[in-house]
Amino acid sequence: MFNLNSRIAELFEQFENFPPHNSVVRNGIRDDAFTLATFEILFQNYHGIKKLDYNDESHRELVHQYIVPPPDDSIDIFFEEKDVDECKYHIVQVKNTSLAPKELEDCFILMENAINTYIKKPKDLQRNLREIIVNTDFSKQYKNECTYYVVHRGVNSYIRSQKPNQK
Repeated sequence: MFNLNSRIAELFEQFENFPPHNSVVRNGIRDDAFTLATFEILFQNYHGIKKLDYNDESHRELVHQYIVPPPDDSIDIFFEEKDVDECKYHIVQVKNTSLAPKELEDCFILMENAINTYIKKPKDLQRNLREIIVNTDFSKQYKNECTYYVVHRGVNSYIRSQKPNQK
């Protein structure tokens, strides 16, 4: 049986201080590994990896490509899905705690604001997030091809006025 806490502990052990500069899992901050567990589970159908393994260079490259190291401007994962000449973007905020509906709503607003800032004035965005986005094909034309996710430990999964692109 899958145990999320055990998996988070494993990912923390493997990826703590990776990469050495601008770590996605900071020294001593186990909550950062929840983002890796989320990436592993949520995007398994896209990247095809059942379990991230630090010893596999392609796994480290994926983590480096899609996980935004702190400080992250309210976006923890920026995943580009390419399909021939079409791109879709999955934008995720991860919280290793239970969130109330108002907190979920705030998370969606913060992520959408970060994307709007990138489109209008990229230099106003935190460097870590800007560097992840700039290494994709994301531009204003794809703004409507974004799906926003908030992953948390609680049971709330719906907010009032939830948009179709908010999961």
